[in-house]
Amino acid sequence: LCAAGVGISGYLTSLHIDLFYGGGASSLCNFGEGFDCGAVNGSPQSELLGVPHALLAIPTYVVLAGLGWRAARAGSRTAADVMLGVTVLTVGYSAWLVYVSAVVLGNWCLFCLGLDAINVTLLALAAVAAGWGAWARLPLLPVRSPAAVGGTLLASLLLLGVAWGTEVDPAALPR
Repeated sequence: LCAAGVGISGYLTSLHIDLFYGGGASSLCNFGEGFDCGAVNGSPQSELLGVPHALLAIPTYVVLAGLGWRAARAGSRTAADVMLGVTVLTVGYSAWLVYVSAVVLGNWCLFCLGLDAINVTLLALAAVAAGWGAWARLPLLPVRSPAAVGGTLLASLLLLGVAWGTEVDPAALPR
């Protein structure tokens, strides 16, 4: 699931960059009014501080894959708990983006909906891996495992900082 998330996010990031700085290529899922990935990914709402949402998703899926591997292979309860915490935040963010698509933009992106389905499935898997008692442990994660929580936040902030601080010269991009 995480590999599919990285692949879809990579495609959406490429589409976003092309729509903003390239020739305005059309998406694979432009099916007319109501289902237009180009309209969703070309909107101002498709970015956070100038960084495409899809680009931010890539390290999230990489971190989730690492946490899932650690939880499964090493039997780490902390990794499963952190994975649950990250997927709760991811699904919450996805819910916000679904609201923006439905209410603000009036358009749907099928690839984005695919990522939403991946996020909900990862949440369900993380909940099973962590066990039902994990919900009570979530507020204690920063205290129990500051390195895991801090590392996840640091990776996200570093990517955001690199992407935000990188200037893109539209003339240098391939057409």
